[in-house]
Amino acid sequence: MNEKALGELDFASHCDDTSKKSGGILDSVNFVRLSAFEECRKSTVLSGEVSCCNQVFRRFRLRADREVVLDFWHRGFSVDDSIANEFFRLVSSPQSVSPERLAPIADVLGPIAVTARCQTEPDIASMIPIKIESAEVRTINSKNVLFVFWSDINQERMHISLFVDSRCDGLKVDEIHFSIPADSMESVAQVVAETLESIQWNILSPPPIPGFVPSMFSGVPAVPTIPAI
Repeated sequence: MNEKALGELDFASHCDDTSKKSGGILDSVNFVRLSAFEECRKSTVLSGEVSCCNQVFRRFRLRADREVVLDFWHRGFSVDDSIANEFFRLVSSPQSVSPERLAPIADVLGPIAVTARCQTEPDIASMIPIKIESAEVRTINSKNVLFVFWSDINQERMHISLFVDSRCDGLKVDEIHFSIPADSMESVAQVVAETLESIQWNILSPPPIPGFVPSMFSGVPAVPTIPAI
């Protein structure tokens, strides 16, 4: 797809009932515009009406193309302190994220955890159908979020996954996942950008880290472009 800057796109102002209730999906999200999506209610589990141990799994499909899926996930428990500390530091400033930086937080990365662990071992990574294309920390409406762009070769799908430090302590991670047919990326880029830019967060940013120097990332743009796929 062509590169698109999230900040350069126009956004609709209308709001529907699903959007108004979106603050109840994840603890970190106060509002997200979902007027272009329809919630999947094929089962009570998928629709979020049944949960175990505070887990969240809410699935929405794009009205204009039901092959485009938007999931909201929360695993229902906190991550280990050591991983939480790594994740907290990682999302403290916008930056490109190398495979080496993803490996220590693999447990946070849900559907791409195995791939993240193997990224530094090319022989093993080459045998896995899931490929991480790129990763970076971006600022979305004053909150830093880890973006991972990845593909599933077997399914011929592209994915954009967001990992959110829900309480600004690294312990509770909320997940937002877009799953898109590879040949539809260009046509849905606008609605993906609109949805992301509409998010209003409950907690914006973490407190400063003692000894951490934000200026080391001062050259990284606050809203980088979506990479070409």
